[in-house]
Amino acid sequence: MTNPPTQMSEKFEQLDGIWLLKEHLYQENTGQKQLWDQIGQNYYGRGQFNRQPPADYRDAIGRPGGLWNELPIEREYNSILEIGCGDGRASIHLSKNRGLDCQQYCGIDISEPQLRRLQVFKTAYDFYPSAQFTLICMPAKELPLPDASVDLVISDAVFMHLTKTDLCFLMKEVRRVLKPGGLLGFRNSFHNRECLGHIIRNFARRFAPNRNPLYSYQHSLSEVYDLFEQSDLNDPENPIQIKPNGQYRLLPHHLGQKKVPFAQTINEWAKANNFKANRSVYSFDVYNW
Repeated sequence: MTNPPTQMSEKFEQLDGIWLLKEHLYQENTGQKQLWDQIGQNYYGRGQFNRQPPADYRDAIGRPGGLWNELPIEREYNSILEIGCGDGRASIHLSKNRGLDCQQYCGIDISEPQLRRLQVFKTAYDFYPSAQFTLICMPAKELPLPDASVDLVISDAVFMHLTKTDLCFLMKEVRRVLKPGGLLGFRNSFHNRECLGHIIRNFARRFAPNRNPLYSYQHSLSEVYDLFEQSDLNDPENPIQIKPNGQYRLLPHHLGQKKVPFAQTINEWAKANNFKANRSVYSFDVYNW
């Protein structure tokens, strides 16, 4: 995958190892891209690692877990696609902590600064050591890959930024590029519309003069099931599993810039007591391994 491998190649130009959509073809997304570039420049404070990453990869990426710690260990795939890869945080963890490897890795993200940081992290930590890397800077919509070309599709906390229309289209694209019997894992990707914490925060946001335009889209559990049925991704021989991602929110941790008192204690109690699961689960993971 050294080049965008389909008829979409004419839409891209390569700059220092990253494939970018040619300017006149992404004008409609310029505002969104600029916003994500600004966020990505100092994403979770990791912008300081753009040139000098720490020696221990865990100091650079934190400790992503949850669903990723359930992926079978020491597996090698021919091809992995990561949607919304950012600076490679999930893949670094899967490679270094779970022994995952592949021959071809394709990472897609709208933020060029994060993809640049991924390049730095690849040099520093050599994750997926056997892989040929293809990094593509574009919105997570259509996928510039051939039909039935990917063994494993992963994504971490991305889909909640997509409208329902874009998400439905993207899931059909995932179905198109995934090989028969291929695997997928989407961690913390579907925020629960019935969660009390989200409901309270959504109400408060109505009165926020400068609310975040990238605030998450949310789905009920039944809507997540319907999405995968409609996208033909729920293969009876390899059925989709949907489960809570381990976070519970009876109360949001923050309203605007203000911390909600005792929210963390109350949410930990809700999790420990499995309190009204559908009303307190923060988000859902989806996988089929």
